[in-house]
Amino acid sequence: MALIVIKKSRLVGTLNGHSVYIIWYNRHFTEMLQSVLATPGFYFSYSIDLSRSLQWLCENGTPLFKETSMIDRVSVLVAASFTHQPYYEQKVLG
Repeated sequence: MALIVIKKSRLVGTLNGHSVYIIWYNRHFTEMLQSVLATPGFYFSYSIDLSRSLQWLCENGTPLFKETSMIDRVSVLVAASFTHQPYYEQKVLG
């Protein structure tokens, strides 16, 4: 696990009342996380779990789930799609 300090970001919109930000390309940041980043930016939110759809959260998000920290409830599929992008594209999308 690593700690990343984000100094600059830009608000790109809201999702169901929650702010969503983007971190644009930063050479040092992207080199450090090159194996994880597959897009020219990294989206994040302080208050909503972006690893799952709003539909899933509404239908399956129990109070206990919502109290669990975001790092402990990240979707395995989302993590796998970034760390194994070529395999994911070949097996799931192709």
